[in-house]
Amino acid sequence: MAAIDNLTSLHKHEEELRAQSLAEIQAKADLSDHWTLIAEAMNAIYAFTHDHVHGSENELTLQYLGIRLFNAAGASIKLAMSGYYQKAFDQLRDVIETYFLVDYLSTYPEKIAEWKAADKKKRIADFGPGKIRNALDARDGYSSGERKKIYDLKKADLISGVLPFSLDPELKKIATPLFTSRDAVGVTQFIMFTARKPFIDKNRAALVDWLEDSLRILHWYMDPKNHDELQQIAGRLVKAPPERFGWVFTKADEYRDPNMLPNLDALQKNVDLTHELGFVRASFDVKAHADLSLIEEAAKRLK
Repeated sequence: MAAIDNLTSLHKHEEELRAQSLAEIQAKADLSDHWTLIAEAMNAIYAFTHDHVHGSENELTLQYLGIRLFNAAGASIKLAMSGYYQKAFDQLRDVIETYFLVDYLSTYPEKIAEWKAADKKKRIADFGPGKIRNALDARDGYSSGERKKIYDLKKADLISGVLPFSLDPELKKIATPLFTSRDAVGVTQFIMFTARKPFIDKNRAALVDWLEDSLRILHWYMDPKNHDELQQIAGRLVKAPPERFGWVFTKADEYRDPNMLPNLDALQKNVDLTHELGFVRASFDVKAHADLSLIEEAAKRLK
């Protein structure tokens, strides 16, 4: 089958799902009412962004944001109708945050020029989603985070949680862990260094030097007395407040072997499991393809 045939088949199935979705909407009064509300809201946005002639630069800015709002809503609907439900929900956050921003800038038009001129750091600090929500709540006399509650509405029955997002206090308030990867498949070896043998043979000395440096850095990071400075480094690296990185290189983080040795027994079980579950055609002997001599040589230099 040619690649273009795949696209044709995919589109056909999307259209079948769209027809089923429309039939479901038409068959239920509550869904029909909900769809009518969405359609009228999009009509209002379209009228403002397309039909309305702006009278100032501020209005033009709000029209641009309206276009983003319309596009995000349209994309969410299209994805949902075509069966891509998770990605349809992904668009809702942009719809909510853009709507809040339009509401804020409409209320405080003197902030529009400041918002447009702000660099990334200032825009996050002064016009981030949390700042906007709190400002609108204060405007409306809300004191219990009314708009934050919109974010906490049930959007999914089941999600996968990975670091650092699984440590989010707000997520912990509304979510209950069902199981961990260890519960499901035991000890895992997800990450390791790999290279082709000709490359290793050609660059062995440099690789051992690099692994020696990596070990020295790892030992420094893992030393509790360096943790405060580690947080500062992490904050500078990703341009975020250092206090967000209290979990890094602690028991709350992923396990790291202090000698950077991979767990080959765990890796073998992981490889075998991918075969048993049908993800790959065959398993293989992990230890037959492993060479730990480089990291072992690097570790000896530090003793």
